[in-house]
Amino acid sequence: MATSESIRAAFHARKEAALLVLVSAAFLNAGSGNDAKYAMEYYRAGAGARAEGLGNANAAASLDVTAVYWNPAALAWMPGPQLHGMHAERFAGAVNVDFLAGGMPFGEKTALAVGLYRMGVDGIPVTRLTDPSRPLGAWITDADGNIRLNVPYAERSVDDQELTLAVTMSVRRSDRMSLGVTLKTIHKSVDRYSAWGMGFDIGLFWRSVRGVQLGVVLKDATATPVVWREGRTEWVRPRLRFGAGLPVLIGPLRFMPVSDFEFGLDGIGNAASFHSGSMDGEWHGGLEVGVRDRVALRVGYNVDRMTAGAGMRFSVFHVDYSFSGQNDLGNCHRLSTTMTWDKDNFFHF
Repeated sequence: MATSESIRAAFHARKEAALLVLVSAAFLNAGSGNDAKYAMEYYRAGAGARAEGLGNANAAASLDVTAVYWNPAALAWMPGPQLHGMHAERFAGAVNVDFLAGGMPFGEKTALAVGLYRMGVDGIPVTRLTDPSRPLGAWITDADGNIRLNVPYAERSVDDQELTLAVTMSVRRSDRMSLGVTLKTIHKSVDRYSAWGMGFDIGLFWRSVRGVQLGVVLKDATATPVVWREGRTEWVRPRLRFGAGLPVLIGPLRFMPVSDFEFGLDGIGNAASFHSGSMDGEWHGGLEVGVRDRVALRVGYNVDRMTAGAGMRFSVFHVDYSFSGQNDLGNCHRLSTTMTWDKDNFFHF
């Protein structure tokens, strides 16, 4: 009968194996001059706990500094100077995701922001067989004359780190419409391998007379090259996202249903909500219920799983938490904080 220790060991072994497969996928897809469908997969995890609580349906709902990630056009509606910090743990804490962003309005129509996004897997074991000349599981005699199984051992450990530095500018073109662009610099490294890339996103935000919010974002607008030091190049194909949201006030309550559709030509198959040939599509949706702009509860659906979250505002701080279930590799937790200052009393430009 298996002991609880052996069950836990087996679970962690499967988790480490799955993570190694995820990390290795980048190299398997990195053929010279080839499209790499998962080259920017790490950057699709989302930013901000509020967004994840809403199923990552945020193309039309991110009217704050997180627009650096979601929709550069929405940054122009940021209420004042903001700082945002997020930490998330995915796959039972094996993968860490961090996001820092700061933004500033300039006048009544323009806003600038900078964001840094990091996903990392630390301490990935690099294994080798005790006797590489013999097959796995064979009985061998070690240097001390003991008979033992030929099993792998951790020879050393490496870290996988993927970074994106984003700089965003957004301009209001009218009282209802704004445009924006984000320039992204990408750096990826694992063990002795490293890569650099650069690309940009463009976005549009529009608010109707009835208050309906619409967002359109073209990610990696002209395809983004990621060049590895060894000479291989991955090309990240553009992805188009449409988002909508409608804030509804009923007494002290504020209801905000949101929905996003994203389309691409990555050919990710069953990993998407729907697909046909190389085209794939994803649906994200959510509902936020707020009370006097102080407390909010959220529920969402992110491609293939439910999400939930909550937020609270006090003084200049807005704290959010979200949860996303993952049956295979453990649950995901996300915590973020946003600080907002009154733009009239901060600096005058």
